[in-house]
Amino acid sequence: MSKPPRFKVFHKISEENAEELTSIKDMVVIRKTLNELLNPYAMAEKFALEGDEKLQEKSEIILDFHCNNFEFAQAQEFNHKKLATFLEIMDSIFEKCMAEWIPRDKAMVLFKNYLLRHSIQRPPHSLFVFNLNQVKAITDYVQQSFLKYYAMYQYAIIPKLELKMSHEQLFYYNPPEVQEVEEGEQVRPKDVPDLREYLNEEDLERMATPRKEGEGEEEVEEQQT
Repeated sequence: MSKPPRFKVFHKISEENAEELTSIKDMVVIRKTLNELLNPYAMAEKFALEGDEKLQEKSEIILDFHCNNFEFAQAQEFNHKKLATFLEIMDSIFEKCMAEWIPRDKAMVLFKNYLLRHSIQRPPHSLFVFNLNQVKAITDYVQQSFLKYYAMYQYAIIPKLELKMSHEQLFYYNPPEVQEVEEGEQVRPKDVPDLREYLNEEDLERMATPRKEGEGEEEVEEQQT
């Protein structure tokens, strides 16, 4: 991808295009010409998600933006070079701000950088296109138009990403089958392998011999005395 030009002078809009625009009196024709030169539909496609059904509506909003800029430039009686440069600056700022989701305060800084780059003759860093009075007029216009309604442009152009959450069972627990006590059988201690590891034969035999009634109680009494 080629790097965009540093200066917005006769890049998208040639001097012949600018001359043609200034000669047109019908706003419908001007709108059509700006649509061909700046291609707002292609810009809208850059921001759209797959299957976006509002591409045409978004391109019309961008085209309105360009037409408003053109009317301002005409009111300021810009020559062909100033007209083309101003329209291209605004086109570049709009695209960058929407593509990178730039907040309003940083959009203002970006605009001032672009305008300063075209208002002082200091090649190769900047070129003189607009004089001081025109810089002030452009700044006031941008603050009262694009930046004033910046949040609305973002809402209309930038695609909305909706987070949809769903619940999924991550773990499945199958409890072991437990036998009922009534289903059990009496087993002699010495027949249990695990007990044989810790008890000797004498202990196992004693555990296997059933106690007589009251025998356990006598042993407890003897220990207490």
